[in-house]
Amino acid sequence: MRINDLNSLQDHIDLEIAWRKKEILWQREQLFNKNDDNKYLLRAAILILYSHWEGSIKKVGEYYLCYIKCQNLKYEDLNHNFFGILLFQKYKKIGTSKQFKDFNLCVLELEKEKVYDYYKVIPAESNLKSDVFENILNLIGVSIEKIELDKKLIDEVLLKKRNKIAHGERFDGLDIDAKRFMEISNKVLNTIEIFCNTIMDYAINEKYLR
Repeated sequence: MRINDLNSLQDHIDLEIAWRKKEILWQREQLFNKNDDNKYLLRAAILILYSHWEGSIKKVGEYYLCYIKCQNLKYEDLNHNFFGILLFQKYKKIGTSKQFKDFNLCVLELEKEKVYDYYKVIPAESNLKSDVFENILNLIGVSIEKIELDKKLIDEVLLKKRNKIAHGERFDGLDIDAKRFMEISNKVLNTIEIFCNTIMDYAINEKYLR
């Protein structure tokens, strides 16, 4: 995959978010058009909302890293978090992505290398709870202060309910209805939009450079 310029980055992000948003909005419409018991639709809606929350953040993060890689830069040109990615890729046995911030403190021995492919550097094995999201932001060098993240909503509402459904628990104990789902999905969509806008702001203004 190559993302050589800003227009291409914007196109990749727009296409990625468009189909995900369409599915979420369609699911919401079904909930409010259904006259009888909609608890089965709610189960599906929560699973879909979570999957698009996780998918959006991870894919857009990958597009941003791909864009930076395609600028033909050296690590000495970039903020230290990108050199941290290099160390992380070369020395995976040292630790895990949860310890990524430690890599940014390593001696910058390999700065003269050109930026290589960031393939699959975004952690894919973890549920996208708030601390994993913050780790992704640290990894790609985006300030958490730029993102309005409702940690309680992500961890204790969306992810917790998604896990209960995925593990086969009854819906009766999930304490959510169509109106509450609307509130949750609005906040999730808003966070995704802010994240995407922040990524474009960093790319346009070259905030990835030292």
